[in-house]
Amino acid sequence: MDIHTTSMFHYGDCNVKVERWRRNGKTKTWKTRPSQFSIPIKHGLYNHGYIDQTNAQLFHAEGDCVKS
Repeated sequence: MDIHTTSMFHYGDCNVKVERWRRNGKTKTWKTRPSQFSIPIKHGLYNHGYIDQTNAQLFHAEGDCVKS
């Protein structure tokens, strides 16, 4: 699955603990900086943040989850 179009994400290693985050808005991109993006995400009632090019390697789409 593509991280830019999915609505549910997992953070970190799913074999230890599944931390589910959901999309909280539209993916933001820039024409002048095509390698940069920002996806607003939410976890629970009060935790929120962004997936961007600096932390995207820590998240994966829920459909791509590899549990052993």
